[in-house]
Amino acid sequence: VGTGLAYTTGQPVVIAYDSSNYMSGPLVSYNSGTGAMVVNVDAVVGSGTYTSWAVNINGAAKRADDSAV
Repeated sequence: VGTGLAYTTGQPVVIAYDSSNYMSGPLVSYNSGTGAMVVNVDAVVGSGTYTSWAVNINGAAKRADDSAV
């Protein structure tokens, strides 16, 4: 995850490869200096091994180009 972001403990996070393969849960910790993030995953949809994941606040609004607002 990128550094210097404004994640806070308890926020709902989604970690997704695509709309059929993702996991989600509350944020346990985020280190804004290193980008290290810990999420207590409590839901998993799909399966597989992927090298690229998108991380965002679960339910965050999206722009037409699919980037977070």
